[in-house]
Amino acid sequence: MGFKVAIDGPSGVGKSTLAKGLAARFGFLHLDTGAMYRACGLYLIGLGAAFSDNAAAVEALRGMDIRVELGADGQRVFINERDFTPVLRTPDGDHASSAAGKVRAIREELVARQRAIAAGRDVVLDGRDIGTVVLPDAEVKLFLTAGAGIRAARRAAENAAKGIASDPAETLSEIERRDYADTHRAHSPLAKAADAVEIDTSAMSADEVLAAAAAIIEEKRGG
Repeated sequence: MGFKVAIDGPSGVGKSTLAKGLAARFGFLHLDTGAMYRACGLYLIGLGAAFSDNAAAVEALRGMDIRVELGADGQRVFINERDFTPVLRTPDGDHASSAAGKVRAIREELVARQRAIAAGRDVVLDGRDIGTVVLPDAEVKLFLTAGAGIRAARRAAENAAKGIASDPAETLSEIERRDYADTHRAHSPLAKAADAVEIDTSAMSADEVLAAAAAIIEEKRGG
């Protein structure tokens, strides 16, 4: 059946970094579910689809062939053979992901595909509804947190490293808007699963977070 690790939390807490580290350490498959929402959102925006209209989203989804490639160089997301990977981690990708995540039809479609990819494998999935919706029976559930100001600073540093200019105040506002949207959406809102272990990454390095999470996994697997 495979061993499953679910990582949830708001934007900027280090979910993807941790998931990649755990996948490498334990030889698990890593699926970045947020990348799927980003690609789907960007695709629908390109079509001029109205995210507030479920019927329009369903119609657009019928013509969408989404494919996820998982390789040694990371995850790539294709829709109708177009590689959306280069534009996923951009401000437009952030907006697209939040908008797509509010639409029930999109969430149901992507959740079904995520479960299919994870079936029968040792996997680590990160997102916002992994432990509560996608993999409710995961052997290990982790919920990462960090202060909004710290997450905004991390996002600004990531953007700067990519040559993307960003205003610190606007970055913080966007983080706070995304938090509100994720926790208040009607379908599959961001929430900590009852049996998830919370890790506050505010004052932790990526290596420290990885060590803490790995210890939890090793204890569970050993039992």
